[in-house]
Amino acid sequence: MQTPNTTNTHPYEGQFTQDNHSSSTKGTGFSTGMLVGGLIGAAAALLFAPKTGKEMRDSLVSQSSNLMDKTMQVKDEAMLHAQLGAMDAKDKVSNMSTTASSAVTSLKEKAGNLSISAKQKLQEAKSQTSANEGSDPMNTAGSVPDTSSPYSSAANAQATKQG
Repeated sequence: MQTPNTTNTHPYEGQFTQDNHSSSTKGTGFSTGMLVGGLIGAAAALLFAPKTGKEMRDSLVSQSSNLMDKTMQVKDEAMLHAQLGAMDAKDKVSNMSTTASSAVTSLKEKAGNLSISAKQKLQEAKSQTSANEGSDPMNTAGSVPDTSSPYSSAANAQATKQG
């Protein structure tokens, strides 16, 4: 006896796919449409307002003049802030350079002093070593071996016979 297939498969499975557009794309399109619609509505309201042509032209000239003045003011303020920022940055760099230069000079002086001190200590150590060599009778470093000892000549003679 055959067992029926227990997996449930739909005959149209995989044939219908969902649209892969994200909801943020749809929201952006809606926002753009709202903005464009608002601009068109504002332009239509200006054009169909109950004003005479001269009043409308004067209003447009006045508004464009105000907009131009505000734009120039913002530009001037931005330029001023940029110049002030540049001067401030220049001062800070100059101060940092001066500080670094003085630190380098100080380190050079300290290194020079250490070098002189090290040379002096080395010279003192050499002087003490040479003074100690002359006064210490047990120090035989650098001296010629004493061959006048009877033990040394006997040892030398025996070594010569064996060799």
